[in-house]
Amino acid sequence: MKLEQHDLERIAALTLEHYNQRAQDFWEGTRGHDVAQNIAALLRHIEGEPPFAILDLGCGPGRDLKVFAGLGHVAVGLDGAQRFAQMARENSGCEVWLQDLLALDLPPARFDGVYANAVLFHIPSQELPRVLADAALLHALVYNLVDNALRYTPAGGSVSLRLEARGARVELSVCDTGPGIAPELRARVFERFSRVEPAPSGGSGLGLSIVREAAAACGARGTDAPPATVPVRAATPDARLHLLRTEHDDLDAAIAAFAKLGVKVMITELDIDVLPPAMQYRGADISLNVELQPKLNPYVNGLPDSVQQKLAKRYADLFRVFLKHRRTVARVTFWGVTDASSWLNRWPVRGRTSYPLLFGRDGRPVPAFYAVIKVAREASAAE
Repeated sequence: MKLEQHDLERIAALTLEHYNQRAQDFWEGTRGHDVAQNIAALLRHIEGEPPFAILDLGCGPGRDLKVFAGLGHVAVGLDGAQRFAQMARENSGCEVWLQDLLALDLPPARFDGVYANAVLFHIPSQELPRVLADAALLHALVYNLVDNALRYTPAGGSVSLRLEARGARVELSVCDTGPGIAPELRARVFERFSRVEPAPSGGSGLGLSIVREAAAACGARGTDAPPATVPVRAATPDARLHLLRTEHDDLDAAIAAFAKLGVKVMITELDIDVLPPAMQYRGADISLNVELQPKLNPYVNGLPDSVQQKLAKRYADLFRVFLKHRRTVARVTFWGVTDASSWLNRWPVRGRTSYPLLFGRDGRPVPAFYAVIKVAREASAAE
């Protein structure tokens, strides 16, 4: 069911109210978490020499901001919860912006990478491709247009940008004193690997073709130079899913949006909850503690085969999406190894018996494991 604007506003207000009220508990519960692996994965995919300019999207109380700053990078935080933004400034000493994550207003070409650890879980799935695209594509429009102009402008020349409001539209112009493009070649410059001679060294011929794709995705129009590559090199959305919900199409669309931008995706903290939902809230505030009730813990003596098969199919469907985008999805990691060690045994209801992973409570593979292996082999054989 598609969420309307008033639904999105209500969800955002409830989520922000929740975190503003429980900010200190959240900080105490998560400040010791080790996410060095996620941070290292992002930094490894950023091109160029450090220090890097990093946007910590959904920075929370500032734990990871402090890590980035400690590594010598220039980190800026962004969060939608006012209390989190205040705490992040105090805990990290970094610049922190307070913004609506469903209506981001980011400066173009400022950041080398965007770090989104866990926050994308709070974006309604139908809005995820738009949020990711809006933030990165607008960034990319200006970045690639200016980069292209600088490459073709000889020493001593000039490049100018002009932004004008024209009624309900905004017009961006990038002008340079380079050699220009012959009229008969203008249609070709937006093709992949197309380069106009004399071409500068170091380019790939992809810049303006990405600009064209980004312009179309943003709903923008251009003349000789329409409105994208993105300085965002990698994104790390975490995947906490539930057996009763299906998000394959949304996930497929979100990864495809990243792929158009040339952004690598790393799926982290993957698990699929098979137990009855304890509440409507879909976040991951570990300070929550719902009372244990028999109806919330129905599989104390083992997971029925019928549910095992549903879980196996769900994992198989997910990995078909991941493998479909194997050139974009750089890795998939799980939140735990065996069902016995899963965090879902303790959250949001302490004492439940959960079965969200590929290895059972006895450490042996479950049907979902073999389903994933089968999908991987099928994908490999089809290549």
